[in-house]
Parts: sequence; C-alpha cells; structure tokens
Amino acid sequence: MLTLPSIQAAAFTFRSGTNEFTMDFVPIGNPGNYHDVISSSLDSGTPDGGAWVPFAGSVDYVYSIVKYEVSRDMITKYNAEFGTANGLAISLQDMSAYTGNGPNKPATGLSWNESARFVNWLNMEAGESPAYEFTTGGVNDNITMWSPSDTLDYDPNNPFRSRRARFAIPTRDEWHKASFHDANEQVTTTDGIGNYFWFGTGSSSPPTSVSGGTGFSTAVFNNEAGPADVDNAGSTNSYGVHGITGNAAEWVETPAAEQYSSGPGTTIAFTGGDQNRDLRGGWFNSNTFSSINAREQPTLSAIRSFAPRDGGPFRSSDIEGADVVFRCIVLPGIGMKKVEMRNRNLLWSCLVTTLLVASCATSPLGRRQFLFHSELEMAAMGIAAFEEMKTQMPRSTNAAQRRLVQCVADSITDVLTPEDMGVVVVQSWETELFADESANAFALPGGRMGVHTGLLNVATTPDQLAAVMGHEVGHVLARHANERVSQAYAAQGLLVGASIFTGTETPESQQFLAVLGVGAQVGLMKFSRDHESEADHIGLRLMARAGFDPREAVTLWQNMGRAASGPRPPEILSTHPSGTTRISRLRAAMPEALSLYEAARASGRRPNCR
Repeated sequence: MLTLPSIQAAAFTFRSGTNEFTMDFVPIGNPGNYHDVISSSLDSGTPDGGAWVPFAGSVDYVYSIVKYEVSRDMITKYNAEFGTANGLAISLQDMSAYTGNGPNKPATGLSWNESARFVNWLNMEAGESPAYEFTTGGVNDNITMWSPSDTLDYDPNNPFRSRRARFAIPTRDEWHKASFHDANEQVTTTDGIGNYFWFGTGSSSPPTSVSGGTGFSTAVFNNEAGPADVDNAGSTNSYGVHGITGNAAEWVETPAAEQYSSGPGTTIAFTGGDQNRDLRGGWFNSNTFSSINAREQPTLSAIRSFAPRDGGPFRSSDIEGADVVFRCIVLPGIGMKKVEMRNRNLLWSCLVTTLLVASCATSPLGRRQFLFHSELEMAAMGIAAFEEMKTQMPRSTNAAQRRLVQCVADSITDVLTPEDMGVVVVQSWETELFADESANAFALPGGRMGVHTGLLNVATTPDQLAAVMGHEVGHVLARHANERVSQAYAAQGLLVGASIFTGTETPESQQFLAVLGVGAQVGLMKFSRDHESEADHIGLRLMARAGFDPREAVTLWQNMGRAASGPRPPEILSTHPSGTTRISRLRAAMPEALSLYEAARASGRRPNCR
C-alpha cells in the first residue's frame, strides 16, 4: 500500500520493508502556457514557407512528473510484490554488457504496455483507479480504450487514460512541456514565441556529452558504455526534471501517428488500444545532437532518426532493449475527484481511516500539526487556484505600486534558506497586485502571493508592507494551508471529504480558496487565528532578516486598528487575533527581531523599495 506520511516531502513511498521504494515528483506549473512552434524543415533549419509549424507543449493544468527515470529497483520490487504472483512480471533488459544491472540504473527494456501495467499498479497501491484498461491477462497485451459507458473513467479528449487515475504515462504535450518549457517563462528563441529551450537540459546550447554527473548543459549520449544511474544522468532542467535528455529514450502516451503530423487543436484519431506509440528524449549511445534534441523533430519521418532500433514508430508491445524506459506523472486534482456515492457509510469510514494514517508534523515554532496532503499536491492546488484568480480579478496597472510590492516581496523571499523551506514545495515565487479597495493580502501554497491595492492605504511604508508580506510567506513556510485543508477533511468532510463522495459540483479551486479563507470564510476562525499568530512571529523574523524595521509591524497593526473603526474594516482582520493581543505578542518577540534586523543591516541588507 501507499505510505501516506512519506508524501510530505513531495514524494510517494510504495510498500514497506525490503520492497519499499520512493518516487520523487516535481510540479510542472504555468498552466495554460502557449504551445511550442517548430520548423518542419530539418535540413535547412529554417521555417518552411516562412512560417513556423505549431507543435506540442501547451497544458492547461498543473501536474507533476517524476524527477528521475523509473529505475530497475522499482520494477524489481513491483515484480516481488505483485507482478510475479499475478502473472504480470516485467522482464528487464540484461545490461551486463553495458554499465551493469545496478538497482539505480534506468529500467530499460520495457514495452509501452509493460509501462502501463506498472502505472496501473501504482494507482492500485494509492487506492486509485487504474489509468489504463486491460481486458486480457498478458503483461504485454494491448490496452483497450475506455468507452462512454465507463462514465467515471471515460474522457472523450483522451480515451486511453481514465480521468480518475492519479498516475499515468505522460502525453505528448505533458512530456514536451516538462522537457523543454522554461519554468520562468523568460527564454526568447528564434521562432518568435519563446519560453522553450532547444534542449531538455534547461539550455538552448547543445549539451556536452558525459558518461554521468549532474553538470549544467550535459547529457548522457555518445556513450557506448551504457546508461548512467537515473540520478546521475546529466542536467536538471528549469522545472527540476533530471536527465530527460539522453540516457534512455522515454515512452509517451499519445499515438505516434498523431504526434508529429498534427499541431495544437487538431483532433487526435484514437482508433484503438493497439495504436503505435513513440519515444522521446534520446538515449545513451545516440551519437548526434539531433538524436537527443526531440524538440526539433516535428515530423513522423524525422522521429525515426532518433529511434533506437528499427526506426519506429513502435508498437505498444515492442520491447526496445537497452535504450527504452519511461517516466510517470501525477495528475491534477489528487484527492478531489468525484466518485459515485454507493454507500454513505463509506464517507465516514474513509474519514476515520484518514485520521489513523495521516501524517503528524511539527510547525517551525514547534506546534504539532495534522497534515494529510503532500506539499506537492498543495503546491499544485495553490498554483492552479492563483491562475484562476488572475483571470477573474482585475490587476493593478499602477506601475509604481507594482514595483513597490514586487521589491518588498523579492527582498523577503531572497533571504529564505533551505532550512526555512523544509519540505515546502516552491519552485518560484510570484506576487500579484490586484485592483481591489479592501485592505487584504494572502499567500497560497506553491509560492503565490496576492496583495490588494487597498492594503497600501493602511501599510503606508515599505517596512509596514514587509510586515504583511513576511506574515504571508510565514503561512507558506508553516504549511498552514495544508493544515487547514486537512482539518476540513477530518472535521467536516469539506472539500476532499463530503464533496468528493456526494459529487458536489463546486469548482475545485473555489473549494480550495474557500477553505483557506480567500474569498470566503468557512467557520474555522479559532484555528485560523492560531495560524495568524504563528505567521506573525515567522513574518517578524523574515522582515528583520531582509533589512526591514520590525518595529513598523506594531505601527502597521495600530493603523489596522484605526481602520477597523471606519465604515469598511479591513477584511484581513476578520480572521486575525485582536489588535491588542497581536501587538503585545509582537512586542514580546521584538528583542529577537531587532537583533536579526541589526545583523542584516550590518551585512548590507538595506532594501530600497519605494
């Protein structure tokens, strides 16, 4: 079974004892990104007819992909726990003639069908529905497509994959984005669209051939000795995906005939579960840059130049020897899928089970916490909710105010250390200034912060604004969102409890924001106020370490108190401790904060935000 406590560290641990293994996942954010565009003329390297061909990479949701290729150790343990006893054992390629059969080598030799079997087992271990439908018993038999009669699983946009699955093999777009898209969306490429690197190394420069290591812009190719260990296979790209260029080619889910003959928006012809699939990313003994540069291979004929054996595309049942492996992804909305309510007692039994197996953790200030969700899941939900908010709330166009807010946010996040972050998943911080007259601010998992323009009428100096933003970052570091969502699950069945089992049609991101008190209150005020006091303490430390005067935090809340007597009390006060209580606690923590402030100023931290 899946061990729940282990998923806090953005990892899923399967089984226990001698057959335990862990898979690390990294979030792929920037939902709704623009698709890649590629030249279809590979010989000249110039656009055909003066135009670039629309290609892959646009994904409308946040998902996660396993950081490293699936290893031999994982398949060996799958066989020991399930495959052999059930007649579904997976055979690995003997790599004795190469770099050996070490447990951390990529699990080369898997067919697409065998990869799908392994993914289905991961779903079973997690208590989820299988991603792929097999109607026959052979480990290398083809899948069948889900049909419209499979009402809980069928997705007309992708009938191969159950829409209830947690783990899956990545589609063309999911793989392409995780490999080539720039997580910071700052790359400019010659195609005029930008935001895509030419190689899966986080660089547009051809990688250096290596036999192993983790150096920047390196990849395991042109290396007849064999593949490297999965965690020592070249560069880690901007999303944190390791070795996706070179080492071993990787299966994708989308039918091969459609991958390179159609661009975004084209209807894919799903003709059957036995359709051919393709391989992406190159392999250890390929010997040219083009062989490992999947991004510039848009046509079906071109893909054959980096297929490892007979030129591909490959049937789902083909086993491709020493060169082929796969990755899996975690799909969005984990724990938020709606299932048919066959037995209402199931809700309560599941909630009781959750209380027994969910993780107990400790906040940065030593308070015990009940955390059910992984930080990876929380980051995905936070980022998705923030993206939706940006489409619904007007953003300020006041350039000076935007610079001020961004400067303060950057000054605070710049001082964060790995010890501060702990197991929290934040790939990059993002701050937005919303045009809203309420004096409010918030932070979401995944490193997303929002400030309302009305707050600047109360936080009248950069130091006072830093007190608020440090406080919001404190919420993220202390995993308060995870705690609040977990409490809602256990105490009320809200969000991932009752709404899942009854099929309530509330949008998931709205549920998520409601539980966190962003845009709605849900009756958890006492618990929320405990969080606010903890965030005050953490935020006071952070602002001081960033070089902002912590004494201004007291002034800020005095300003808030005066504003509270007006016709529109600050919305932020509704979930926070009373002004007198808050100020007395801040003053008690002030000696430590002043010491941090003086040390920061002495080291040259003097933020010039205005």
